Amino acid sequence: MAAEILRTRYGRAATEALADAVRDLQAGDPLAPVAIVVTDHASGLMVRRRLATRAGGLAAVDVITLLDLAWSASAGSVELGDRQPVSDSVVLAAARRLLSERPGAFAAVADHPSVERSVVATHRRLREVHPEALDRLAAGGGVMADVVALHRTLVERVGERFHDERERADVAAARLSDGSATAPPVVLHLPGDLTASERRLVAALAGATRVVAITGDADAPDGTVSADPHLEALAGALGVDVPDPGPAGSRAPCRVASVPDQEEAARHAVRRIVAATHDGTPLDHMVLVHPSTSDDARLIHERLESAGIPFHAGGVRRLDETIPGRFLVGLLSLADRDL
Repeated sequence: MAAEILRTRYGRAATEALADAVRDLQAGDPLAPVAIVVTDHASGLMVRRRLATRAGGLAAVDVITLLDLAWSASAGSVELGDRQPVSDSVVLAAARRLLSERPGAFAAVADHPSVERSVVATHRRLREVHPEALDRLAAGGGVMADVVALHRTLVERVGERFHDERERADVAAARLSDGSATAPPVVLHLPGDLTASERRLVAALAGATRVVAITGDADAPDGTVSADPHLEALAGALGVDVPDPGPAGSRAPCRVASVPDQEEAARHAVRRIVAATHDGTPLDHMVLVHPSTSDDARLIHERLESAGIPFHAGGVRRLDETIPGRFLVGLLSLADRDL
């Protein structure tokens, strides 16, 4: 089957390229099935909304993740049998029990929650590592040998009743390769960094159906085009050459300001917004991005309100700062007061 990579800019240009790719794959039939593969469901919701607002609407198009696609292609497989998808809580419980039984190099801190979480995170990363590479890691001895041993024991124990994303992706890739599973034409929309098992699944898709991958380019400071850093790996998985970039676009002017504290940073941001409105930029064409802490959000809100600038943003008040919240907290504390 044919596979190709389309290089485009992020944002509106990427959406336009996606819409064109869907129309091309549907070949004039608006009810022809097409799958758009996104990195996560939040991105999928945004993509669906953007495509649905275009002329012609959106029909017969599934917006899914690679894991969703693997789930569909591997459904009913003998390899997975009746084993259930594994969850983080299952892996965490297995890691906790394993650390208590054979802590190895982690004996002094085996019961610490952060060690358990670190073991689980490392286990998930090592699932994508080739067994021969794991052997080389274990041969180094020390902590690394213990980590590899923990990982392999976790795979054995959890694998008796559960399967994980890597195993499901490999089963799906095998079924697509031997023809026991099928897939509609696929658009990989800004796929980003794929794991080894995901690349194998993409390679199997390229052999089973038509695949169009859309990757994003950025404009480098030197006036050239900066490609997606994972472009070569994606091209290798699809078995195609890396396409040439388009001409470099114009970069928006960027200014860096050094301010002494959060308060002055908020005031500086508000002054820049006011200056932009005086230059003719509508407020609904501006975005103010700030750190995710509630203190920063509250400060920004206060400065915008004091400047009389209308804005749309999420709430900054915690639940315990509202009347219903204080009532609920007080109600829950009655037992501590013997009431």
